[in-house]
Amino acid sequence: MWRETTIAATAGLRKAVARLGLDVEEAVTPPRAVEPAELVPIIAAGIRILRTRDASNVTDEQAMDRARNIAGSLAWKYRFTEIQPTETVE
Repeated sequence: MWRETTIAATAGLRKAVARLGLDVEEAVTPPRAVEPAELVPIIAAGIRILRTRDASNVTDEQAMDRARNIAGSLAWKYRFTEIQPTETVE
């Protein structure tokens, strides 16, 4: 009987340690670095919003060109990382 209890406790402890290891690994894994090229469409969309809001005469090509310049300037000084939403908004 003592042996069965020891095995059950060992199996439970093994699972707990494995789960803890996964939690630690997830906590220390750095977020994925975002490349400047990934920022360009986001910045261009912001420029297009300004075009609509302020009625400025910026073409799509000009918006993309400005977005590339902005992304390049930001990438020169800053490192961007992707953040994941913790909850979804419906």
